[in-house]
Amino acid sequence: ESKGGSREAQACPASVKIPVLPAPRAPGPSFSVLLLLACVGPAWCFAGRAQSSCLLSGSLGTRTAASSAALRGRGDVCTYLRGGGDGGMGVRKTLVTFDIDGTICVQGDGGKQEKMMHTLAFNHAFNKVFGVDADIGEVSHAGSTDQLILLHVLLERGFPKEDVVKKMDELKAAMIEYAQANSESAGEGLRLLPGVKETLEELSGRDDVLLGLVTGNLEPIAWLKMKALGIHQYFSVPEFGGFGSDYSSFDPSKRAEDRAQLVKIAAERAGGLFKDVEIGQRYHIGDAPADVAAAEAGGATAVGVLTGNFKEQDLRPFIKGSNSVILKDLSDAAEMRKAFGLS
Repeated sequence: ESKGGSREAQACPASVKIPVLPAPRAPGPSFSVLLLLACVGPAWCFAGRAQSSCLLSGSLGTRTAASSAALRGRGDVCTYLRGGGDGGMGVRKTLVTFDIDGTICVQGDGGKQEKMMHTLAFNHAFNKVFGVDADIGEVSHAGSTDQLILLHVLLERGFPKEDVVKKMDELKAAMIEYAQANSESAGEGLRLLPGVKETLEELSGRDDVLLGLVTGNLEPIAWLKMKALGIHQYFSVPEFGGFGSDYSSFDPSKRAEDRAQLVKIAAERAGGLFKDVEIGQRYHIGDAPADVAAAEAGGATAVGVLTGNFKEQDLRPFIKGSNSVILKDLSDAAEMRKAFGLS
């Protein structure tokens, strides 16, 4: 459901009395038909889009309020028919998560890093917490996380690791403080990559897919970017993902290992938020070797894209799973659906 639509779903009445009919002499309506008749009354199932009923939770209808935020009620007829509740397994959905930088967006038109809100947030944190005018361009950071980048830069500047780790919460808070104060510039210097908006729009319209993020960005900064790029509404509600603010090994050499933890965290969060959903296949899309390695180490199928700073030969050694693939970009809808195992 887009941000502008209703996200609330009303469960069907917890108890629906179905009349006991005498045994018919000729074949009569099945029990499922009777349940259907009891369940499709006006406004019983959804307060969202009127074009859907509680039965259309598979891959048939457009997204509804219930597909954005799975019904929490248990034991009601609609939940039973949809495969959720105490009557059986939850609705099975494919989990798809996206990296951001180099996958969803890149710096556009030759824009310089220092003009980007995210980069300026790093500068602000370095200065506020450690009193240094440092920049992330001082270290190699492709595929890293914000916490590892903060640590790496300050280690290069000669600060003891224990001091940086001790003040990591202050550094993160300073970055978020700057980003929120300058949210209007979150999209400056960024442009969407080919096929990204169309892919997100198509996937968000399916009832058999959950969409989230797995990124090294701190969570508030990640969502600010999505809003600034005009694609925030395509992600599942409630929002979920694995973010650079969630975990750190505090070892700059362990980029893939840290990201693998974020892949796992995203799946755990989705399972906790969407109670009546059974998580099926999991896919993670990223442009860096650390992304594809993390996807597989985190239990997902890797979908590498050649939209960042890396070529196919850079990603190929990290592709181990038989279903993992490398795509030029996401502009080919049929190729995208095949990569995600969708019809």
